[in-house]
Amino acid sequence: MNIARRVYFRLGKQVVKWGVGYLWTPTDLVNIEKKNILDSSQVRQGTYGLKVHVPFGTRANIYSFINMNTARHLSDISMANKVEVLFLNTEMALSVLLKKKNVPVYGFDFTSRVFTLDIHGEASLSYGDNVRRLRNYPWYVIGVFPSMPVEWLYLFPRKSDLMDYRVRGRWIPKASLGFGRGFEVLDVKDRIRFDVEAFYNHAGYDRNVFEKDFFTSSYFLSGGLYTPNYYGKWYAGLFITIRQMFVEELSAMINGVVNIQDQSSIVSGMITYAPFYDLSLTLMVNGFVGKTNREYTVYGNYFTSELSVKLVF
Repeated sequence: MNIARRVYFRLGKQVVKWGVGYLWTPTDLVNIEKKNILDSSQVRQGTYGLKVHVPFGTRANIYSFINMNTARHLSDISMANKVEVLFLNTEMALSVLLKKKNVPVYGFDFTSRVFTLDIHGEASLSYGDNVRRLRNYPWYVIGVFPSMPVEWLYLFPRKSDLMDYRVRGRWIPKASLGFGRGFEVLDVKDRIRFDVEAFYNHAGYDRNVFEKDFFTSSYFLSGGLYTPNYYGKWYAGLFITIRQMFVEELSAMINGVVNIQDQSSIVSGMITYAPFYDLSLTLMVNGFVGKTNREYTVYGNYFTSELSVKLVF
């Protein structure tokens, strides 16, 4: 819907373009799913809400998103606002996310070009964190049940902050920075493209949670506390895309992601054949490098392969 083609509205379940990062998008607190390079058939779930767009030609844009996902009452609704401006060949934006019982999250992002390099970056800042964090465990109940670890409590429903908590009272910055370049090959623009991205996550863990006891690591993975590629403090990634490889319907991707802090990494390769717009066949191969019980080696796999067929309708 629109009002005199000056204000545009989109209502319903939608994936919103919020943030400019290739893999790491610290300002994107609107979408409920992050990009997953290990899921070759990922179709990201949309968020229920109302998007409002007010354009000012090519000079500026104002965006608002009223997030109604899982909202049972009006007080559960959150709002994200963004002001975007174009200065020469650089596009910059300031944003803020507001929600009751959550701390405000402020964001900044930009995209630009320097000579032949495309550059992008984004950063978020909040006084406290809205993501729950695992407490330091294990520890033991003494004098009640001798030698019984408190991790047994993980098996029972909880309605307290016994196992995890939210950081309060300190600034939490997060930032990603990347650059890339596409190459024209045989008259096809951007046939081969290279992208490099780095990410700093102040909310990441200093310790290795996956080296703890079985109950601690299981609770961390299954309790909604773990987000892939946002666990540590420092990350880097290399992403190579090849379009129209040999034939127009064949494409390939090579990805490498490193958790610099715990020295584990993923190397993946993917070939996709899409004979029709809504049908694709994909072969994906993943390798996991690093010591055991690190972020990318916690599941014990050194090598996985996946063959999938995706039909979108």
